[in-house]
Amino acid sequence: MGQKASRGIPFQSAVSRLSAAELDHVKRAFARVAGHSTTIKPNVFIRGVLSDVLPPALTEPFYKAFDGASKGIGFKELVSGLAVFLHGTTPERIAMAFHVLDAHGDGELTRESFENILLSYEQMPKELEAFFKTDPAEPYVPVMSPAAFERFVRRNPGALSLTRWVFQATPTDALTFSAPTYFETLANVTYLTVEDIEDIEKMYWWLQSRHRSGFCASGVEDLVCPPLFPTLNKRLFEVMGAGKDGQVPARAVYLALSSFCPLAPVQERLAFAFRLFDSKDQGSLVEDDLLRMASVLRKLGHRSQNDAAAAAAAAA
Repeated sequence: MGQKASRGIPFQSAVSRLSAAELDHVKRAFARVAGHSTTIKPNVFIRGVLSDVLPPALTEPFYKAFDGASKGIGFKELVSGLAVFLHGTTPERIAMAFHVLDAHGDGELTRESFENILLSYEQMPKELEAFFKTDPAEPYVPVMSPAAFERFVRRNPGALSLTRWVFQATPTDALTFSAPTYFETLANVTYLTVEDIEDIEKMYWWLQSRHRSGFCASGVEDLVCPPLFPTLNKRLFEVMGAGKDGQVPARAVYLALSSFCPLAPVQERLAFAFRLFDSKDQGSLVEDDLLRMASVLRKLGHRSQNDAAAAAAAAA
């Protein structure tokens, strides 16, 4: 990440604006949520950052104004945005408010720019109605430039909740970044519990240290239960998301195991099993795939019968 978020302020300046308690709070919360990543996801920001002080319609626009991207927002961009949100000067807040409304990044605002965001929680004020009033006989559609927006905000500070924020002190308890932990976030998107994920995490890193080849088919094939045949075992790890080196990242392991846990819907289990035999990843099984599936299922059926017979004989 760069030292300066394009819509915030320089990172070092942002750090100096936040109190020691605020900065420590953001560091700890970011580390908990991001885990091994360098960013936090948009949905985590929308649910957990400033969600108690912003209307739902404004959380995503503020995420973008903080310089958040589709893949996530980095620590420096988050700090730069929060510094303006909590302690920004009037010009800095006006610039951020403009970016909140400029959803398409065109550098200008239209009537629709305000309607798309504001109408879900407040009415269009008469001052904006007057600015965007059009004459049916004229083809010109009024637009608001950054300079025009600043003049409007300064002349009408109470017109919108967004413009009121520009001139009001942000409450000291506005920093509500109490997002879930990394494991809690994974539990929210899988059928595993936090305890399940913690246990899998410990086993994953133990296996990484136990095998030179790490967590890949050759390193853990003896732990797959029921034991699979070599070709199917290799395919299992491909479906789980193994990279070119055969390694499977921890997150991919959680998601794959989630598909087979007791709480997973039958449809999801079947979808994962289907992918094991869809060798070309094309969403359909060709003749070779069907023959391989029939052979594997037959062998697994025989193995199951033999195991049941052995268990019955031992119990007799």
